[in-house]
Amino acid sequence: MGFSGAWVGGELRDRPVVWLLIGGSAALLFSATGFARLRALAAIGSPGRRAMAHWLPLAIALAVYSLLGRGDVAVGVVFGTSVLAMTAAVGFIVAPRPMCAGDTSGWPASAWALFPLVALIGFAPGLRGSLAWYDALLLATQGLIFNYLFGQSDDDQPRADPLVQALSTEAANSQSLPRANRWMGALELLAVATFAALGAWATARALAGGGAAGVPLSAGAVAAGLLSIALAMPLASSGAAMALKDRSAAALSGNAGYVVLNLCAGLPLIFLLSALRHWWFDPWTPWHGAGSAMEWLRSRQLASLANYEAAIPRAVWRVDALALVVATLAIAPIAIGRWRLERWMGAALIFGYAIYLIATMTISAAG
Repeated sequence: MGFSGAWVGGELRDRPVVWLLIGGSAALLFSATGFARLRALAAIGSPGRRAMAHWLPLAIALAVYSLLGRGDVAVGVVFGTSVLAMTAAVGFIVAPRPMCAGDTSGWPASAWALFPLVALIGFAPGLRGSLAWYDALLLATQGLIFNYLFGQSDDDQPRADPLVQALSTEAANSQSLPRANRWMGALELLAVATFAALGAWATARALAGGGAAGVPLSAGAVAAGLLSIALAMPLASSGAAMALKDRSAAALSGNAGYVVLNLCAGLPLIFLLSALRHWWFDPWTPWHGAGSAMEWLRSRQLASLANYEAAIPRAVWRVDALALVVATLAIAPIAIGRWRLERWMGAALIFGYAIYLIATMTISAAG
């Protein structure tokens, strides 16, 4: 069911909405940081596993937004976090020290050659302004192909690296922990997952009616800015830690893997859950009024599920998706060693992210 501009049973006031937005964003940041510390440490030597560890809290938030009927917020978060991962997060990777020319800990050159294609296919649905089932299927298929071709490279990381050896030893030791400690770890994961869901719910309620009351910004702009920073900034901090260990290429590949998950798993997830929600609720027929379970199922109009298209906000397509395509095209030659990623380039990427945020806010405020 959609949101209205008021709380159920009470009046929506500006101050509670702002605090709800801030509190929900803090919960998302806590979840993303906590999950990364719990799971990404043992996976830091593997770009794919590190990307997955950072992406799972985002996946929870996307699911909650979609089920609450805020697909616009979910799409904004997908592209906002992807732009951050390819700009400011890369800048933080380079900030500790320039990228080493002989660093082979990342993806092979063939993976980076295909990486911009992922962003281009993610950009294409915006031309139509909606995401259909065949777009979601194409993105998911591309993600599976990408993982099949290059996912095995995670297992080819040099085992002589002291960092990888230390983390492998730590991961092996964790398997022999007492059962009580393993249960405690599971409870911690459940706690941070719950914070992700609660944070998404709180921010969705705060953005009810298209934007935060009293704030002249659209929900998509808030998603691309505040929410995306809360969810993706831990990716930047862990990348900087890897750069200090001379594994900048692996950190950069992990950021790219995060973007691949966003586009090839996140967008299909948004479409699937939004379509199921639309099929379930629109048009709404109460179970008790349908006569029987089969009649109720027939009233769901399966054809409407196939014809459903998830809307892509125009501002997201004009700014976020385009910025992501430009960033991926710029990063690819750097990652394969054509250019040396110096500190000034990292500073330029951080500055470019600031320009992206300003453009997003400006277009949102202008309507």
